[in-house]
Amino acid sequence: MSHEISAPPLLSRKQFLLAGLLAAAALPRRTLAAEKVRYALPAPAFLPAFTPISLALIKGYYANEGLEVEFQTVAGGAEVAKRVAAGEFDLGGGTGDTPILMRPRDLPIKAIAVLGGKSLTQILIRRESGIYAPEHFRGKTISVTSTTDTTYFTLLGFLSSIGVRADELKIVPAGPTGVYQMMIDGKADAMAGVPDWAVPVLRSGIKTMIFRSDEFFPSLAQAMISSDQTIAARPRVLHAFVRATLRGLADTIAQPDAAAAAITARFPQHKGKEDMVRDIVRYYAQHVYPGQRIPGEVNALRLQRVQNFYRMRNIVERETPLKDLYTDQFLAG
Repeated sequence: MSHEISAPPLLSRKQFLLAGLLAAAALPRRTLAAEKVRYALPAPAFLPAFTPISLALIKGYYANEGLEVEFQTVAGGAEVAKRVAAGEFDLGGGTGDTPILMRPRDLPIKAIAVLGGKSLTQILIRRESGIYAPEHFRGKTISVTSTTDTTYFTLLGFLSSIGVRADELKIVPAGPTGVYQMMIDGKADAMAGVPDWAVPVLRSGIKTMIFRSDEFFPSLAQAMISSDQTIAARPRVLHAFVRATLRGLADTIAQPDAAAAAITARFPQHKGKEDMVRDIVRYYAQHVYPGQRIPGEVNALRLQRVQNFYRMRNIVERETPLKDLYTDQFLAG
């Protein structure tokens, strides 16, 4: 008796695809490893200035984007720029002005997002100092963190816009605590500093006046910066980081008190200072973060005006094309 071996039935394309899917489903699941990202902070991570980033970390927004972020603090925005440009970090924190100052020094960095539509620098004046008009600044003492910090250059822009030369008054680099302590102690008539240093003065009880520096000089808020090389090599990672951080920014603007509570719970440095932190985060939410048509956008007109001033004052030796100072490619989606 002969035995015929019958050919297996032919599968349709639909059946073939279904069989493949079922086979794949039977395989052990593999979890994709999170992409590692290194971020350089210009100051300690616990500062309220970094609330949008801290909140994005606390709420798992970076993890949701498939990122494993390592944060490291370095000594200021200029050092951030150097080490980001050198490839030690994928990105880091500065201000929107940072690329203007650093690209002429052959550091190929760009701003990839700005956290807010207002200026980071606040100008506070003691009322008893009698400064009620531009000419009243002459002969006065103004404290700043340092003369290499962006707030110092913003102060120069502010003074120039009101017709006062820097050599007509005394500018004192007092460090991150001295900048506001000099104001509180009456050793400075005014100060230029970030909200983290302005709020302690406002809470001290002394009578003050505040000049929003961007109403006189178009300086920018905090920025995330990255290098040309990383922008070309890791665009998906940068896009994911920006997207997660902007979620943290939106949450901070919508609920500043809840954001402050989250960071005070996370950082032991804030124990006993919860009210101070709350007021600082509120200040950012009200006076620094608003004003952007698209969250994270760089205002190119303001950027150009700041660069024009820096070049006019020989703070930078040459101008940089705007396209080399920032990119908005990571804001969509």
